Amino acid sequence: MVDVCLILEGTYPYVVGGVSKWTHALVKNLSEIEFSIVHLHSGEERKIKFEVPENVKSIVEIDVRNGFGFRFDFRDLIDVVPEAKVYHSLSTGFAGLLGLQVKSVKNKPLVLTEHGLYWKEIEFGVDEVECGFKIFKNLREKEKVCVERRRYLEIFKEIAKKCYLGADVVTTVCRYNLEQQLSLISNGKNSTDLNLKFRVIENFVEPEFFGTVVRKVRSEKVISFIGRVVPIKDVKTFIRAMPLILDGIGDVKFLIVGDLMQDPEYVDECFELVRELGLVGKVKFTGEANAVDYLKISDVPVFSQPFAQTLITQNFKDIFRKLNIIPNIK
Repeated sequence: MVDVCLILEGTYPYVVGGVSKWTHALVKNLSEIEFSIVHLHSGEERKIKFEVPENVKSIVEIDVRNGFGFRFDFRDLIDVVPEAKVYHSLSTGFAGLLGLQVKSVKNKPLVLTEHGLYWKEIEFGVDEVECGFKIFKNLREKEKVCVERRRYLEIFKEIAKKCYLGADVVTTVCRYNLEQQLSLISNGKNSTDLNLKFRVIENFVEPEFFGTVVRKVRSEKVISFIGRVVPIKDVKTFIRAMPLILDGIGDVKFLIVGDLMQDPEYVDECFELVRELGLVGKVKFTGEANAVDYLKISDVPVFSQPFAQTLITQNFKDIFRKLNIIPNIK
């Protein structure tokens, strides 16, 4: 039996992105805790992108498809989920649903962490949720997509409600997310009981990352967008803003720092947009890279991913203590 079983979907350790980096840092910094990972996928090709820490004892794969669409009942697969003292789902959606069913069968505590709000992203109209699943395949069939979106929105809102009510601890990264979570289960009324188990653990930039940097004086300014080049990150809006920035500021270089391999079709569309707007030579797509290196040379970061690893680690140590799961944790 391990200490913590993480339940993830479409992310770590196979996808490089904010949630994956967050997960990797958490596992790596909690080196005294043994982890297992249950990774939910929808049949996509998978290749490990991280050097998985030694305290990860196993990775179990579960396909969310059932031949007719998506699987919404995992109870027949509970036996393949590793035994653990606590289960930790990194989203609502399929990961949260599996976490609830594991909690019910195994009678163990469940921690839920949300970075992006699964149901809210669908409500906003995105075709890909933060975890990476493309729920809506046929974007050209507009009417069908709208019907499917409404249907899936209701399903995932109901799953989210059950996750918020059923989890022992719910954490998220900002106050806005917390307000949205509470609004879904309390009709806007922040009851004391609900607030006791909800916690905001914010993402921060660590100042020491930049403390030794000596910036060179230069006329050209650098504006960096940091994130995967996929639709949910809305890279096209950043590209469309570039001509306006150039008109207002003048000498500016733009960097788009993020993985180019996850959605080649969308990447090609971004390249074409750069050509259409006459921005060739002004924009550099770096591909997968260390975000911190580019933040150090940027005058304006448009989207940043670094966070205070020590603070996040300490918060989760506190959670495990309060649940009396791993009382001797340092």
